[in-house]
Amino acid sequence: ILKLVKFFQTRIPMDVNVAKAIDSFQPVVIENPSSAGSKAFVKLSQELLTKVQQLAGGD
Repeated sequence: ILKLVKFFQTRIPMDVNVAKAIDSFQPVVIENPSSAGSKAFVKLSQELLTKVQQLAGGD
C-alpha cells in the first residue's frame, strides 16, 4: 500500500497563467505575479526556505 507523506502545506492550483508562462519560457512569478499560481509558488518557496532553515538549526 502506497502511503503519501505530506511534507508541504502549500498546494499549487491549476492556473492557465502557469502554462502561459511556461510557453513564454518565463517564471510565472515574473510573467504574471498576481496570478493564483504565482502566489502559490511564492508561498511554497517561503515554506521550503523555512524548512531548510529549521533543518540547518536556524529556527
